[in-house]
Amino acid sequence: MLSEFKLSKLTSVLRTAGDFGADYKAAVSTLLLYSGQVKAYYLPELRHSENWPGGTAAYTKTQEEWVKTTSNLRSWAMNSLGQLTELPPYFIQSGKSTIIPLLGTALGDVDALIFDPTNEIVKNDLLGNLRYLRGKFTAFSTMSQELIQTLEGQRTQFEQDANQMRAIAASAKQTKGVDLNKIDDLNNDIKTLKNDITSRAWAIAGGSLVTVAGIGMGITAIALAGATGGFSLFLLIPAIIITAGGVLVIALNAIEIEKDKAKIAAKTQTLSELEADILLLESMADTLTGFANQVAAMQDALSVIIAPWQVAEDFFNSSIAVIENIQTASQDDWRKVKDQLTSVRDAWDKEMLVMEEITLDATVYPDAKLEVGMNEAQVKQALDNSKSKNVVSYLAS
Repeated sequence: MLSEFKLSKLTSVLRTAGDFGADYKAAVSTLLLYSGQVKAYYLPELRHSENWPGGTAAYTKTQEEWVKTTSNLRSWAMNSLGQLTELPPYFIQSGKSTIIPLLGTALGDVDALIFDPTNEIVKNDLLGNLRYLRGKFTAFSTMSQELIQTLEGQRTQFEQDANQMRAIAASAKQTKGVDLNKIDDLNNDIKTLKNDITSRAWAIAGGSLVTVAGIGMGITAIALAGATGGFSLFLLIPAIIITAGGVLVIALNAIEIEKDKAKIAAKTQTLSELEADILLLESMADTLTGFANQVAAMQDALSVIIAPWQVAEDFFNSSIAVIENIQTASQDDWRKVKDQLTSVRDAWDKEMLVMEEITLDATVYPDAKLEVGMNEAQVKQALDNSKSKNVVSYLAS
């Protein structure tokens, strides 16, 4: 009768998907943070663009490239990010409304065939239900594969954008009098601040995102004072984590975060105008590179999560072929079919729980006036006083 190998493969990928839930959520969350940072950057009008290698024309090209990058981000948000955030709820809805009920109907047919093994009407009804299930899984498989391919293309685009910004910064570094060590040192300090804020957020989640239902994110700015004319590098920080037990607010006045900010503030005072411009471009390039790398990590995580929907298509293909070719079957044969379909139904019940675990609601508070140094109460008040936006709407605007 049905292949035990096909069943064991399906069971295996379902188990792996369950084990990978936290990794998937972490990948989505990190990707959202990077995308928010790309969105929040802006390229200011430089007062001395004629000093750049290539002159003002070179800086005009920088502006044009950044406009294209932000346009790519909006397109990505409206298409791929929208699908990534909607995928788990869509699978849950389809599983509960179609997959589980149809498996129940198919098992009812098998019970009737155990009672009357030669009933062709019931056998044909069983095959009809299995074919419909196969069609649903084929559609899921096609949709998810197209999403992975889209992510691959967009990852390449963002890598190209990052390389372009880095090349422009590298050209500017050739200007006489630019202190390259100072720029590199400050870039490292900014990365440390980002990492310290994010690691505190994950620590509040107990080191795992499995129980997290949503992440609220606020924007804070690191002012590059002095020579830069006051424009800022922006961070999208995971300001709150919403769990099943309530809302936990991240304080920004932790000792290590205060130290990070103080170091950055002191060092930016020593930057020349051009050095500040280069710092901004390199920070943008680093963020884009991180974004592109995280898209790749997202692809890997997504491949594991959607594998059961793809392997299920193969399982039902095989099962239909076997049942179609049955000429005579005993009650024991149909009992074996029932055992396998029962295992699939039970496994899919668990898969729905996995889909619920990886569902992540992300909200952005774009006008919350967050600052490094705020305590929990101040962060909460700033968020409460701010309008909120769904992350897809925020990035696409």
